[in-house]
Amino acid sequence: MILEGRNCEVYTQGSGGPVFFLGTGVREDPHEPILEYVRQMRPKEEDYTLFVYTCEDWGRDYSPWKADTPNGEHFEGGAAETLKFLTETAVPYVKEHLETNGRFYTLGYSLSALFALYALYQTDVLAGCACVSGSLWFPQFMEYTEEHRPAEGVKVYLSLGGKESNSKDPLMKTVGDCYKTMERRLKQEPHAERVIYEMNPGGHFGDSGKRMAKGIVWLLNNQ
Repeated sequence: MILEGRNCEVYTQGSGGPVFFLGTGVREDPHEPILEYVRQMRPKEEDYTLFVYTCEDWGRDYSPWKADTPNGEHFEGGAAETLKFLTETAVPYVKEHLETNGRFYTLGYSLSALFALYALYQTDVLAGCACVSGSLWFPQFMEYTEEHRPAEGVKVYLSLGGKESNSKDPLMKTVGDCYKTMERRLKQEPHAERVIYEMNPGGHFGDSGKRMAKGIVWLLNNQ
């Protein structure tokens, strides 16, 4: 279906469970493998919904503010509009058309994972997120999280590939240190109810579906 100009797909496992909102690009692969990985990791089926929505411009729609990097990348900072879509269109749609338990989580990979975590600092609609191989190296993001607080009671799943810090890019190679700092910061944050940081084998593009499924399973286990 199309909501506010965005292509959306809804995958349901039963009814009455939590909802995971996954932000993707316009040319992403089908997302059924994520659900299959969840079934493999959690043989006891539990009700939940995966709501997948797309963006037209990856670097614009998931970046929290305008920024330029030393390697020439430019980000337009359109996350506010994406968050508005999430909270004012996607969540109300789910509430109207699906039976849920009222717990909504963001899920993302790479820059959309940065957005998934950033959203917790912008709204109290969300119960937590899975930030998988997130772009925590994004300019000024770590400073932002030091000066702001997430919504109260959130659960946060942090995940990174073990080789991701081996990047030749001087900014991206800091991602491992950023994750360690983020883990420590959130575990000391009274508003964060539960936090975990998992390291996975491989680089940035390894087993993305499986890594996101692990985030879903952890959040299902820690509702």
